[in-house]
Amino acid sequence: MYFAGSSFIENQLRLHKHESTPAVAVMVRPLNIDIAITHGSELKFFNSFPYQSSEDLIYYLLFSIEQLQLNADQVAVVFYGEIEKTSSHWMLAGKYIRNIRLGERTEVLEYSYGFDRLSAHQYVGLFNQYLCAL
Repeated sequence: MYFAGSSFIENQLRLHKHESTPAVAVMVRPLNIDIAITHGSELKFFNSFPYQSSEDLIYYLLFSIEQLQLNADQVAVVFYGEIEKTSSHWMLAGKYIRNIRLGERTEVLEYSYGFDRLSAHQYVGLFNQYLCAL
């Protein structure tokens, strides 16, 4: 049995398995966020947090980064899901974290031209469910 964060975790592990620095990924949904921190092929931290405001979101993100004694000025944070560069979540994150960007779709899959209308950082959990197949 898998939970909603399984494909997100598996994708992060696949993306960062050869990296020598920690990677922080945030999946933003309407009422909660998932935060995954990996180092190479190891999952160092994962948790889901409910939030009601941008301030809540950034609090949980900074708290998670601090738990692993990472530096918010140095660590790269990649956002996926329901977030845009014009959102209050993005603007506030940019004030506290120096290196932020929006994630991309996995390159392992081929996408129909119809997906060009969607932002590449959205629906990552859905597109990566194949990583959880037995």
